[in-house]
Amino acid sequence: MLTVIGETLPLAIAIAFSPFGVVAVVVMLLSSYPRATSIGFVLGWASGIAVVGVAGYLLAELVPEGVGGGSVIGPITLVVLGSVSIGFAARQWRGRPSADDEVELPGWMSRIDGLSALRSFALGAALAATKPKNIILAFGSGVAASTAGLVGAQAVVVLGIFLGVSSISLGAPIIAFLIAGERVYGSLESIRDWMIRHNSAMLGVILLFVGVVLVGNGLRAL
Repeated sequence: MLTVIGETLPLAIAIAFSPFGVVAVVVMLLSSYPRATSIGFVLGWASGIAVVGVAGYLLAELVPEGVGGGSVIGPITLVVLGSVSIGFAARQWRGRPSADDEVELPGWMSRIDGLSALRSFALGAALAATKPKNIILAFGSGVAASTAGLVGAQAVVVLGIFLGVSSISLGAPIIAFLIAGERVYGSLESIRDWMIRHNSAMLGVILLFVGVVLVGNGLRAL
């Protein structure tokens, strides 16, 4: 179990540094209802990651052992996911804005100010479960747990640790806001602007790292 935790932690950390997830939380903390919307968003985000991770685990478990090389399906899946991640990394890096380009908030972020806690929960769940990077990482963690033969409580512990680590960076700004209140507004605005500007470059580096980790894990398990 400890080996699987070590293999999936880098994937969880990569999700935790998801630029748009952190930016969305920061924008919510600067909105009219900072506590309700930001907490709702993080809970939704965690739920979306959990659904994708459990789906990866269950689908890998459905492959009968020894049927069609069932024991090889998991590692091959990791290699494929890693290769896709490297491809996305190259695309993100090529699409990063130059220093002179104007970078604006996505349309959905400009409407965050009017969201209720329930809608922010739904938004967080949708973003977490549909972003290609998150799908690759969370699905890959579930496959890794299944490939290692973890069942019951062990699988729950591994996926639970993965979920906690992958959501920690979104919770950190909320904790800072709850402790310091409006005094953190200046720092939050700086974080928002920097992450929006460097979103594509950050995603490119993260996806490249993730791809290498997944391919390496898959090749070792073959």
